[in-house]
Amino acid sequence: MKKAAFIAILVVACLAVFLKSGILDSLMLFILAGVIPGTSYAIPSTFMLLLITCVMWLLIFNLLPFDLSRSEVSKPKKKAAAKKTLPKQRYKQV
Repeated sequence: MKKAAFIAILVVACLAVFLKSGILDSLMLFILAGVIPGTSYAIPSTFMLLLITCVMWLLIFNLLPFDLSRSEVSKPKKKAAAKKTLPKQRYKQV
């Protein structure tokens, strides 16, 4: 319990530091408008679109724990094969 309370306090303190220092504002300006913090340069919108698309692709296909090779199409075949191997029931109808 003490460890969880310590981690919660640490997270709240870090969040407060980020909010007061302006880091989150700079990050949001970079993501939404392409403005590089501390400079007067701005990244073109097409490059930002490409960058965000690449980041999302990496997050979705490389970091999330699912496998696309195991599709839903192959599951009914396995169920049909399992049904064929089941023993016949004697009293299906009463």
